[in-house]
Amino acid sequence: MIDYLEFNIERVIPARFFQGIDEFITNTDCDLVRSNVPVGDYLTSRLSCNAATAQCSLVDFLARHQSELLALEHALTQANPDQINPSTLPALRRLNQDVTRAKGERTCWALGDVIIALEAPDDALIYTTDNHFDVLCAALGKRRFIELS
Repeated sequence: MIDYLEFNIERVIPARFFQGIDEFITNTDCDLVRSNVPVGDYLTSRLSCNAATAQCSLVDFLARHQSELLALEHALTQANPDQINPSTLPALRRLNQDVTRAKGERTCWALGDVIIALEAPDDALIYTTDNHFDVLCAALGKRRFIELS
């Protein structure tokens, strides 16, 4: 049973996540989203990203979006604290002081929603149940897909 569960966690679930997806946008070329990266066993190992060894294009991508990052910092500063992820604003402030500090899980992962919002095409609706995207989308002029209940 353990072997069956491990196989499903490591192979089947990740493969099914992308089933039926015909376009995958990754402007950052994240090291952890490559097909050869093991998911981990969720008990003794986990994905991690070291700023010193990361080979992604995150810094270049964010440098091209500097004006949007400044607008996002302003929007998050003005937003109700309940509308934002508490780790995002400090990471965004560090980034806006020096974009080369973006790599590594301490900053990059706190900016995950920001990166997703920036990567989303302007004509696409962003589907998420995370209400933090309300502020991000408004600041970037992007639209969320809101499910009618």
